[in-house]
Amino acid sequence: MAYVEIIPYDKATGVAKEEYDAAIERAGRIWNIVSVQSQLPAVLRESMRLYREVMFGPSPLSRAQRELLAAVTSSANSTRYCTIAHWHDYRDEVEDQLMVDEIMQDWKSAAMDEADRALVAFAEKLTWANSTVGPPEIESLRAHGFDDVAISSAVQVVAYFNYINRVADGLGVDLEDWIATDGRETAVG
Repeated sequence: MAYVEIIPYDKATGVAKEEYDAAIERAGRIWNIVSVQSQLPAVLRESMRLYREVMFGPSPLSRAQRELLAAVTSSANSTRYCTIAHWHDYRDEVEDQLMVDEIMQDWKSAAMDEADRALVAFAEKLTWANSTVGPPEIESLRAHGFDDVAISSAVQVVAYFNYINRVADGLGVDLEDWIATDGRETAVG
């Protein structure tokens, strides 16, 4: 249960109602991470605007790569809600359940694309030891075919999820009842 009161859809007004409606239009439902931010509708609006841009806006990174970065960053932060939710979204993007299971268990030994492995290593370092990220890490990404726009996009995804992970943990976001802990959908959804 969330640590703060969530404004229910039927009581939402103004910006909160607009964001709820946008969530329904975008995803067919209001995810818990959206509703838990309802006490500060203007912040919710800007958070969602940034989310949509870094995750769905123009980028050399594929949607799958961005979901992978979101899931790994959230996992590095031990943020259960975002980790599970974004493994769910990554599953939807790649449609390879066995590969996702393998990466979830241990990306370092998983059979995965080397460019994606470099992105994931970068995401973990930027999350755990951000002050140590420098030219060698950027050059490693370049060596794997990422240009400055892709690198900038990766940084924005990782930074956004470091932010939203703290929102989720700080406000006690519950996992949707239609997602199992392995990121698969349950019969409830």
